[in-house]
Amino acid sequence: MKEVVLVTEPEFVKADKVFRSEADFEVRSAPVEEAGLAEAVRTAASRAVIIGTTPYVGPLYEALGERAGGRGGIMARFGVGHDGVDKAKARSRGIVVTNTPGVLDTSVAEMVLSLMLALVRRVPQRDAAVKTARWEPGPGVELAGKALAIIGLGAIGRRVARATHFGLGMRVLAADVLPPTELEAAEGKRMDQVRAAFGLALYSTDVDA
Repeated sequence: MKEVVLVTEPEFVKADKVFRSEADFEVRSAPVEEAGLAEAVRTAASRAVIIGTTPYVGPLYEALGERAGGRGGIMARFGVGHDGVDKAKARSRGIVVTNTPGVLDTSVAEMVLSLMLALVRRVPQRDAAVKTARWEPGPGVELAGKALAIIGLGAIGRRVARATHFGLGMRVLAADVLPPTELEAAEGKRMDQVRAAFGLALYSTDVDA
């Protein structure tokens, strides 16, 4: 018999084709609210749940601890972070808490670009005007040649830096607490090569300046 993995309904909808095609486990949609999810865990004898950002405070941990039967339960966050998970309660019941780091890096970087372009081209204002049968043309701002400051040059920041410099012709200034030596080690390149790869005109660790 396949083990049952429960996925809170909003998260199941986001990737239903993936969940429905899973061959090694039986993946089922479950209520997002805690009492219903805890009851689903008990009914399905499941020891693994995939959850979103909804906070869980007690019943779910008890149900997973019971159903796991000493084999260890799993609470997997659909996305990044551990928002809404009481890790102390999970630990006390032998429940492993995990997430999927990196899966949203490209999406978030693309959203940053979308919002930047919407801002300088006044897309919300133009959209609102057109919806009321008004046409209000006006000048926008070209990003080419403009300077962009990125505070925090993590995985997302590096994607934004590369896209804005090489794609939009912007001058990118980045600041992060990560020392250049650690950034070099993370990228496997010398600092000048790192700067060239991501289109950085400046990299500073003086984030309080």
